[in-house]
Amino acid sequence: MIVYNCERRWFEKQDEANAYRRTLLKPRSWPVTRVRVEGREDLAHLLNALCGASTSRVDVVLPQGPVLPTQAAERVTVSAYAGKPDEVPDYIPLFLLDPDRRKQVQADREARGWKEDQ
Repeated sequence: MIVYNCERRWFEKQDEANAYRRTLLKPRSWPVTRVRVEGREDLAHLLNALCGASTSRVDVVLPQGPVLPTQAAERVTVSAYAGKPDEVPDYIPLFLLDPDRRKQVQADREARGWKEDQ
């Protein structure tokens, strides 16, 4: 399989990639990269490179002994939203709330100076 890359876009045909390069007003010398993927291994290397991962082969090391569920739960809790139980986070749009709750939340947000378009 062959694909072409120009900037952050991917194309099936080189002509399409060059047309996109021209719409960006880039000179002819601007690179349009041709990528040939022969198999699953090549595809994995390409995806790892796109994600910024190391392309070297890494051996997976499994921990010795059982993995306790509390270890995973602690990691999740750190990144979870930790507001008050009855608080509605600001990223929740008002139309998702029932009408009575919507009025309460809107009054609270207005009291804090929060605007709907933020």
